[in-house]
Amino acid sequence: MANRGLQSAEDQANSLFQQKTVAEIKSIEKLTRNDIERKKEELRQMVGERYRELIDAADTVVDMKNTAKKVMSDIGHMQQQCRSLHKLHQHNSVTAITTDEDRYYNVCAVY
Repeated sequence: MANRGLQSAEDQANSLFQQKTVAEIKSIEKLTRNDIERKKEELRQMVGERYRELIDAADTVVDMKNTAKKVMSDIGHMQQQCRSLHKLHQHNSVTAITTDEDRYYNVCAVY
């Protein structure tokens, strides 16, 4: 397949030399070289833009990772706080029952 394209390019070059003058061929060469340079520059710019986009995406992934770690840490802290509150509530409930029983017996003792 590559040979076919090369052959076609050779055929086109031969055709140019047969149909055009040297001055016209030099003009075509200059235009072609300018076009090649322009396309090289476009490619450089496009690669540069894609590279920057890739770096930005990588930075975003790192930020997301750090945010996820922070969220997980905060959830763990909330779980610990919930356990502490639950234990405190259980302790206060027992104390409240004891206090209510004591009040009951104290009230009963008065009568």
